[in-house]
Amino acid sequence: MNRPHESPPTVLVVEDEPELVEIYGTYLRDEFDVLTATSGAEALALVDGTVDVVLLDRGMPNMSGEEVLEELRARGCDTSVAMVTGSEPDADIVELPFDEYLVKPIERERLIRTVQLLTNRSSFEEKSREFFRLASRKNSFETEANVDKEVYAAL
Repeated sequence: MNRPHESPPTVLVVEDEPELVEIYGTYLRDEFDVLTATSGAEALALVDGTVDVVLLDRGMPNMSGEEVLEELRARGCDTSVAMVTGSEPDADIVELPFDEYLVKPIERERLIRTVQLLTNRSSFEEKSREFFRLASRKNSFETEANVDKEVYAAL
């Protein structure tokens, strides 16, 4: 995230479905530098200080998006991560350190808006970023999840 002001932000699209990699790349290329990976291992090899946002598929084979996210955070990488998934969020996302949660299918405008939002947030102090992470999880539960209200209240 140490890039000159004139350069567009770099987005890493991590998705095991090549068609979605192509679609997301097409959506984003006009405004961002786009890198792509079709596996967790490939993604981990690409993430460095120049990647501003990671769009991370949660349900990849071999190494899930959750495992990639865990490894990124274990490495001390604070790059903004949007978890992208085909399933509604459940109580298991409470402890995941993602910044946004997107449920497929994702429209072009929403994907661009999410990347812009995460790029803007990357300049915030850590406490503010953590606040927005928590707010995103709460919003995911309230708008996307099929979670029992009593379970949600207990969280």
